[in-house]
Amino acid sequence: MTHLKKCDTGKLCLFLVSILFPCSFLLAQDYQVTRQKALDKLDLTAFGNVLFMNAAATTPNEINYLKNVSSRSLIKATSVTAEEWHNLYERVCDADLRPADQHMPGLEELMETNPSKLTRHDTVPIGIMALKATYLTDRELRMNEAQKSAGKAVDISSYNGFNIVYAAALQQDIYQADVWFRLSQKYLITNQLTRISRISIDFGDGEGFEEYSGNEQLVHHRYKTTGKHAIIISFKIESKRYKFETYVNVRQLDRVVPAMEFRVSAPAFIVDSLTRNARRKF
Repeated sequence: MTHLKKCDTGKLCLFLVSILFPCSFLLAQDYQVTRQKALDKLDLTAFGNVLFMNAAATTPNEINYLKNVSSRSLIKATSVTAEEWHNLYERVCDADLRPADQHMPGLEELMETNPSKLTRHDTVPIGIMALKATYLTDRELRMNEAQKSAGKAVDISSYNGFNIVYAAALQQDIYQADVWFRLSQKYLITNQLTRISRISIDFGDGEGFEEYSGNEQLVHHRYKTTGKHAIIISFKIESKRYKFETYVNVRQLDRVVPAMEFRVSAPAFIVDSLTRNARRKF
């Protein structure tokens, strides 16, 4: 591989990218093919709206954590960042085996995911997942596969289902003091007849919880300092109350408008009267 040493950095990077991108694409294809073959061996017809978490990239430890979050009496709020919510949501989408017209929307359909565009957003959605799911043990998977091979109907009532409940502010970095938090049934992701009628939010400003309806609305809050600010989200599903701690990171209090960005970041090359006069006009 001595010829690689003769390549300049740019050519070497392009060479490596040309190899790695096709490899990652092929690996993704192989994963999807292998995943679909494994699913085809199982009888999943009776699951209906219930998420089949074995089809998602997860572990028994994470499943136990999600069960614990949804079932315990919450004295202390569960911490969830925007990134953690996004990550779980994308994997949960893989566990939704319903047809496309009934399938959960992709993350990009819910919100803006382009980092360069997020800097211009002053509206932050509050996302809540309230989902019914099932995760089969290795023994249950083998029995399901054997019953399907034998042509026997699978009774899913013996499977232990659980709830996934997860909430967070869906955008972490914000670039102005005034922020509008969006509450909407659009961001209540559920596969059951669940409706959250009231949501309480504590912005950590000493004012305590303020209660809002779960209907479409914008909740305004003004931050006075930069940095991370915790937000507590509390709501009730049936008789159980859930509490989650999320946060936003206020990068700046005053938005730098595009016309000013060049002036702030780019020093003059030559300091003379012509340059100074030109800069004064901006």
